[in-house]
Amino acid sequence: MNHAAPVQLLTLEQGYQALVFDAPGAVNLLSQATLTVLEDYLHRLSACPPRGLLLYSKKAHFILGADIKEFLPAFAGPHHQLVQWLMQARTLFNQLEDLPCPTLALLQGHVLGGGTELALACDYRLAAPDTLMGLPETRLGLLPGFGGCVRLPRLIGLDAALAWILEGTPRPATQLLGEGAVDGICPIPTLLPAGLTLLGRANSGELDWQARRPIRRQPLALPVSEQQLTLRLARQRLALAPAQGEAPTQALEALAESLNQPRAAAQQTEQDHFLRLCRRHQTRHLIQHFLCQQAHHSRPTRANTVPSLGLVGGGAMGLALAEMALAQGLRVQLYEAEPRQRAALPERLAARWQGLSAADQASRWQQLRLLEQPAQLAGCQLVLEAIAEDLSAKRGLWHTLEPLLPEQALLLSTTASLGIAPQACGLRHPERLAGLHFCEPERHHSLVELVFNAALPEAQRQQVAELARQLGRTPIQVADGPGFLVNRLLFAYLTAFLELVACGISPYQLDVLMTRQFGWPQGPARLLDDMGLANAHRIMQLLSRGIAARFTPPQSAPLSTLLQAGRGGRHQGAGFYRYVHGHAKPDPAWAADGDNLPTDAALCVQLLLPLLEEAALCLEEKVVASPAELDEAMRLGAGFPAFRGGPCAYLDDYGLARLLDEAEALALPHPRHRHPALSRRLALADPRYYPEVS
Repeated sequence: MNHAAPVQLLTLEQGYQALVFDAPGAVNLLSQATLTVLEDYLHRLSACPPRGLLLYSKKAHFILGADIKEFLPAFAGPHHQLVQWLMQARTLFNQLEDLPCPTLALLQGHVLGGGTELALACDYRLAAPDTLMGLPETRLGLLPGFGGCVRLPRLIGLDAALAWILEGTPRPATQLLGEGAVDGICPIPTLLPAGLTLLGRANSGELDWQARRPIRRQPLALPVSEQQLTLRLARQRLALAPAQGEAPTQALEALAESLNQPRAAAQQTEQDHFLRLCRRHQTRHLIQHFLCQQAHHSRPTRANTVPSLGLVGGGAMGLALAEMALAQGLRVQLYEAEPRQRAALPERLAARWQGLSAADQASRWQQLRLLEQPAQLAGCQLVLEAIAEDLSAKRGLWHTLEPLLPEQALLLSTTASLGIAPQACGLRHPERLAGLHFCEPERHHSLVELVFNAALPEAQRQQVAELARQLGRTPIQVADGPGFLVNRLLFAYLTAFLELVACGISPYQLDVLMTRQFGWPQGPARLLDDMGLANAHRIMQLLSRGIAARFTPPQSAPLSTLLQAGRGGRHQGAGFYRYVHGHAKPDPAWAADGDNLPTDAALCVQLLLPLLEEAALCLEEKVVASPAELDEAMRLGAGFPAFRGGPCAYLDDYGLARLLDEAEALALPHPRHRHPALSRRLALADPRYYPEVS
């Protein structure tokens, strides 16, 4: 037995054997090396089968799928090598499924992608209570390629299998048992004994393991009329959801074509659809996004980097930040200046923590100290403000706190639009004031924009970045200025939206276009409602004064009218939409005039060009260091569709010259935000933001 191998073959009692996954790294992956070892063992098992075979992991998780780091080189390589890789895995899983003995997978922790497909090739599955099992391939722009599209619907039914594959969300153990994906749930210490007992029952004839196999090899046992109804409903749900790229549609069609085929033909159909996706731009963007996020999450945080965090502001943002910090084990000292709001903090915090266990609630209270005076922050090395977005209020706070804090203490502003330099005016040490802008809503966006004074030492910059990571966020450094990076690009897009509405285009038509076709999680009207129309109007005014008049909303746009009517957005119950019991309802007054409406393609160009041109300006002005960081910031901080890569990647894929040609053919006025000279210069130079990508 090779203890350094990712898979080991063990001989157990009573003539049973086990394939034990124990890769040298932190987790088990179906890498090429793992598949090669597995291939050798399965040849041996086929030639000399045991009485029964167990598959289990020595790690906390079973198998987290294929090694995604191998994907991009494989997809860029020769076609025959890619086909060979898929056929190797498919052949191995079929060999496992065809062994002349009962097979059983013991599952625990995460069982994802290829790990799930391997488990599906076994006759039985037992799960530990902590098991999360799923097929997330569509989130990477792919579909299950190792037999998952074939085996899963035959095991748990078509409707449930479609939900697994199209949603890509892992299922917990109780749901797995209810859907028939596993045969039982056992505590981890009893998982192996329970597995041996189940194999014994199979060998004794009490369980008919052989009867399970034809079901997975034959066409789906479901009348064609019921198949068609289920598929039609799935297509309808997909059409109404925000666009996710081509993968969900390809996965749905792969299932539809393979349901009535025997195993070999069905697996070939699955492979054909997989190959159509793997070289697409969208797939590359999603895989790169995943790898980028994985790199951020795997970066170790240093313990006790921030022994105590001072926090000023007990509003919604302040409490959200306190909750983030407390959840990560940080000590928080929270000060709220307004007496009534300060008195209400214990009750508001208790309400937020109702869903936590008693032990977790007690831990939160032990880590938190509610302060009565700003002087009580005197010992903090980091103080983070979350007060109103008002320049004079923030300046006043910093002038109060600076003399109270230690010499090396850092002052951190969460401002979204004011800039850092204006706040630091008059401080003895302006370099000690930095920006830590959490993109909102914080529950949906994981980006933090970091803004530093040039004189701030590198060690303190790293301390601020480490705080962002400890709070579970991804930091990206940007230059100081109104709106920083994300809001500057986002409001270029929102200003264009307001101009189109002023031209008579329905905001609801634009919301549908930008979600269901382009892929934003929210349309621009819903986004404005969520951020609050007064807040959006204030940011536009700040950007207009601080950068250029192009950010000023058009006079005929509805923003001022809605505000005057008391429709300030979702929090007031009405904005572009009316909100009934939390649900957005279109207002008939905004219905589209069906005559002479521009095409969806024209509207999309009109909305996106200002954002794309502003991105080019931000790179020229060095607001952000690179196209890759700009794209990541917009994905994580604004919800730009990950399958489109980001503004720079989208321009590379679509082509700026093509986009400009389409813009010039529109029957709509060019948005005031546009920079046609800049775009034409870039188009003539034919730049690529990612020149290494062919």
